[in-house]
Amino acid sequence: KLINEIFSNSKSLNIFPFIIKYINYNEKLNLYSKTLISVPKSKIRTAVNRNLIKRRIKESYRSNKSIIKNHNLLIAFLYNSDEVLDYKIILDSILKILKKIKKSD
Repeated sequence: KLINEIFSNSKSLNIFPFIIKYINYNEKLNLYSKTLISVPKSKIRTAVNRNLIKRRIKESYRSNKSIIKNHNLLIAFLYNSDEVLDYKIILDSILKILKKIKKSD
């Protein structure tokens, strides 16, 4: 239900190497943001590398989620590169994304 809502009624950002879909989430029971992380098999062939990228995205988001602390959001991080990128590049992109989301809300 929530995943369909993200992809149908969301705002979108394109910041390399991600496509970001996000929407404000006004559920009174949950006071935190929810995230979806997708690394497509068509872009990254091996499961080991897909999992590595997901771990890097999760850690980058976890360490910087205080930027959007009081925003109830549903966020989808869709990885859109054919290469396994360094943690530093992913971290910089996540920081840019979170700052843009904070500005727009």
